[in-house]
Parts: sequence; C-alpha cells; structure tokens
Amino acid sequence: MKSTNYRSSETNFWKIENGEIICLEYGTKTIAETSQYTPLGSYTSFRTYDRLGVLRLSQHLDRLEKTAQLAGYDIDLDKKALKEVLADLLATSPAGEKRIRITIDLEKVIGEIYIAMEGLHVPEPEKYEQGIVCQTAAAHRDNPKAKLSNFLSRAENIREQEKEAFDEILMVSPDGDLLEGLSSNFFGIIGDTVYTAEEGVLSGTTRDFILHLAEELQIPVVFKPVKKDEIAALDEAFISSTSRAILPIRSIDDIPMKKTVPGPVTKKLMEKFKAELSSGIESLLDAGKHANCLKSGTTLMIDSGVGGISVLALAHQRLPKENFSFYADAAFAPYGDKTPQEIQDRLHAILKEYADQPVKAILLACNTATSAAASVLRQELEIPVIGMEPALKPAVLNSEGQIVVMATALTIREEKFQKLLAQYGAGRDIVPLPCPGLMELVEKDPEGTETEAFLRKALAPYEDTMASLVLGCTHYVFLRPLLQRMYPQVLLFDGNDGVVRHLEEILRERNALGGKGCISMSSSLKDLKMRANYHEKCTKMFDFCINMYHDHDLIE
Repeated sequence: MKSTNYRSSETNFWKIENGEIICLEYGTKTIAETSQYTPLGSYTSFRTYDRLGVLRLSQHLDRLEKTAQLAGYDIDLDKKALKEVLADLLATSPAGEKRIRITIDLEKVIGEIYIAMEGLHVPEPEKYEQGIVCQTAAAHRDNPKAKLSNFLSRAENIREQEKEAFDEILMVSPDGDLLEGLSSNFFGIIGDTVYTAEEGVLSGTTRDFILHLAEELQIPVVFKPVKKDEIAALDEAFISSTSRAILPIRSIDDIPMKKTVPGPVTKKLMEKFKAELSSGIESLLDAGKHANCLKSGTTLMIDSGVGGISVLALAHQRLPKENFSFYADAAFAPYGDKTPQEIQDRLHAILKEYADQPVKAILLACNTATSAAASVLRQELEIPVIGMEPALKPAVLNSEGQIVVMATALTIREEKFQKLLAQYGAGRDIVPLPCPGLMELVEKDPEGTETEAFLRKALAPYEDTMASLVLGCTHYVFLRPLLQRMYPQVLLFDGNDGVVRHLEEILRERNALGGKGCISMSSSLKDLKMRANYHEKCTKMFDFCINMYHDHDLIE
C-alpha cells in the first residue's frame, strides 16, 4: 500500500485502490454524508485521543476482517499498511480529535478500503452529569455479530420515524429484550449488578473495555438482557460507544431511572474508564511518514491566507528535508484591517491548536502579523519566532531612484516599518503605498484582469518615476510575473529570501535542522467543503510559486 506524500488532508473521504490512496471529492462534510458514496461492506468506527491514539485499534481492525468472514469473504487485511495510512491522514489533517469510519467493500470491488473522517463531536458535559433520554423501537440486526454497513441506512430510517425527542434509540427484540442502541451498547443496573445482552448484539470494542473494567472493580455482570417491561425496575443504566465512552441514561420511554444520575455504579465505571483509558490506547505515532514528521519536529508557518505559501514554497526548495506545517487563518482574513490585539488573539488561538505538536520554530509568514504580534510572542514563547519585514533595506542598497513600498495599511502604520523607514530612508524617495483589497484579488487570481486593473490604477502616479517596487506583503509576491510584464524596467524586492535564510540560520544554531521533508496545510475554515476548496487553492498557489521561482532564477 503506497502512502502518498500528502500536503494536507482537507478532504474527509478517501479510497485505497490497488494500493494507492485516492481523495474522493464529493463535497461531503460529515461521515454520514459519505455513506451514499460507500459500497456496502464491513465497517468500524472509532475516535482519536491525543491526535494519534485509538482505543483498542487492533481490535477494531480484527473486527473488520471477522465481519467480512461472517459475510462470506476471506479478507486478508494489511493492518500494518492501513495503520500507516491512518497515521499519515491524521498527521496531515487539521488539528483536533477526529472520528473515523473504515469500510471494506463487500459489494463492488471486494476488499477495497474506504476511509471517512470528521471532527469529533462529543455530547455536552451536561449529558454526562444529568443523563440522556432514550426511546425504544422494535428492531434488531440481521447478523448481530457482523458489523455491516447496510445496518446504517436502516438505523437512520428508524431515527427519522421516531417523533419524540431523544438522544438514543434502544432496539427491542421480538421477545421484548432491550438489545443495544442504534449506535451504542446498552447496560442496565439493578442494585450493584450490571445486566447486558450477550446474544443479538454487536460486541463493541468500548463495551469489551468496560466489561474488563467492571471485572477489575469486582462489579458483578450478568449477560442477560433487560426486558422492556423491566425498565421501571432499573436503578441505573448507561450506553457506551467509541465517541461517547460511558454516557448515563436519565430515562427510557419517559420512565426515569430510580437512582440519581449518574448512579453510583455508573459513576464508578466512568471514573475507572477515565483513569484506565491510557492503558487501552494504541498510538500511531510510529506508523507512517507524516506521523514520524511529528516526532522529528516541524516549523509552523502562519498567515491570514495563501500569501505565506510563497514563503513555504521557497523554504521547501531551500530546505527540502525540513518539515513545514502551514496554517492559513482564512476564516479571519484579511489581517490588514484588524487591530494588533485582534491579531494577537488569533495567533494565541492558533498556537493552542498546535500545543500537542513538537513545533521547533514559528514563522509568521505575514508582514501584518509580524508587525502586530512578533514581539509579543517572542516574550511569551521559548521557541524562535521569526517574522517578515518589507525588503526596504535591500531595495535601498541595491537600487537608485524612487522606491514604492506596497503593503497593508497596518504594516505601514506599525512601528516596525516606521523604524525601517527612519533607518534606511534618509535622502531617498520612498513612497509607502497601502493596497486595501489587493490581497483578495491575489487569492482570486494573481494574474487576472481585475488584479492587473487594480495595479495599474494604484501605481499610475508612479509609473514614470519608480525605479524599484517593494512587495511588502507575502500575498504580493505572487504578483511578480505580472508586475515584471507590466513594468519590465522596475526592480522587484520581497522579504521571502531573507526570512528563509534567517530560518535556516536559527535552526542550524539550535542544532534543529532536518526532518522528513513533510508539508501539511491547514486552515481555520470550519466548513469541510470550503476547506477542501481552499486547500486545493493553496496547492495550486504552491505549484505556481515553485514554477515562478524557477522561471525567474530565484532559487539557488
């Protein structure tokens, strides 16, 4: 199975076909939405812990094979390779815990694997403190020991038919047995004894873990289903699943539990689950290329949009063995019209998302963010914080005549630029030129007619006088090819070369150079379809930059 050198995993749906991982671009936002594009087959679902940990992952993968065998197919799952793929997808996905579903095709191309992923959504804390509401419905699995995906559509139909408000539906057999939830296992408690069905239910991995904990706590367990007409006799009850862990039940069919929720037995199991969870976690940290990238450290680059991609492309070319994580704060772009405090707040929020990763340096690939927050972050953090600055110094030293500095209004206002101007501007004709709206045009099309019209209007007063042009925003670096065609006599300067050289020096001084050559891209966009489209844009801009640097001999 080949693991692609992902730049990021901004889609939430993949297929492994003939050993190749293929992104399935259906615009899906949730795991549920991927079901319509997934063949019927054996499936398992689980959540992550600490990004790359899964509770009893091997048991999940064993169940995939066992379910296929029960359905009449002998599938030899390459578990090592599958773990490597999972590690890479997780390591290159946006920060945060995930819920994952793996399906083995038993309908069309037997044995092909589908992987769907979404951000983890767990019940509100109040649900664990006050319990959930359950309803019952006549239903059962055709093959209770096999986790087959044809049950998913049936379960959804049952949910849609239920008119009362509920958190989970408990299936009742023709004999009146409470079997399990549509997406959970069920446990009833009378006195100090736990009752749970053994036959007619899917033995979940989380259920097995809970039964192990009950044995350690010497809590008696009887493998016998609670009858529907025995609900009123229940002192306590709870459901379990990979995403919800142990979730206490407040009422079933409007019949309340006899004891305060969560009851003493349930509470004891919940506390034990939390305490012993780490013992059951299998880590993917040692599997997969990109997962290993997390171990070898990464340089985190942050920008409000795709502008920092121009820095990323140059850094990757200069330092091909380095790992880079690029974060585009697209949901809060542009930074140019934000206050310094707003930008500082955003950067603090972003850094929290990377708190569990070994970041060895932070590069603010944005002149505006550098002006607003670099000095603050340097005081707060122990790792290096590297910032951009308009290439005014090289323009002054390497050109004569008028220098026009294109930048955001905030960059021009801030103290950092004013100091540069005072230091290098004496006796020179330097024109600061704020360009509101240009960033958005660059992201739309750096060589488009709207962009060209904007530039002609903005630079019209200086067409006959400017000798050099400083691109004081990382977004503006994408304009190099267009500007060179428009003004071939004008020298262009930007800060990318200097900041990449500075990064290299800093990492060398700290003996931190080297990695796996991994690149990941994330954004603050919440909508998965928007995020996938934005990732595609970032990838195109990355390739655009690589070609631009080569075409204009900007890479040594």
